[in-house]
Amino acid sequence: MPATFLIGAVALALGLRDHGNFTTTVAVLAFISFFIDGAFSGIIGFGAWIFPSRIRATAIGVTTGMGRFSGGTLGPMAGGMMLDRGFGLPAIATIAAMPLLMAGLLVAIAAGIHRRGNA
Repeated sequence: MPATFLIGAVALALGLRDHGNFTTTVAVLAFISFFIDGAFSGIIGFGAWIFPSRIRATAIGVTTGMGRFSGGTLGPMAGGMMLDRGFGLPAIATIAAMPLLMAGLLVAIAAGIHRRGNA
């Protein structure tokens, strides 16, 4: 899963640099969506693996809810504010890739801690 987040982040940051061609832009967005949606779908399964059974349902609900709120509410608001301030699509895409990189890093760290039995 960390690799999926990483590929999605890199594709987002670099793939939307040249957005003049509609067909290319749609193909790049489909590629990005494949990896980002796949990574976020895997979070539920990851939560089932990493959280103890006594808090599993609550923990998965909170983590997916936070992700949906930040990605579905705060992300578009921040994008709109950046557009209003004159940011271009390449800059917005690069900034939007940062949470994906952080998510991939945190998943890798959590998996490493869980494998060592420290969770």
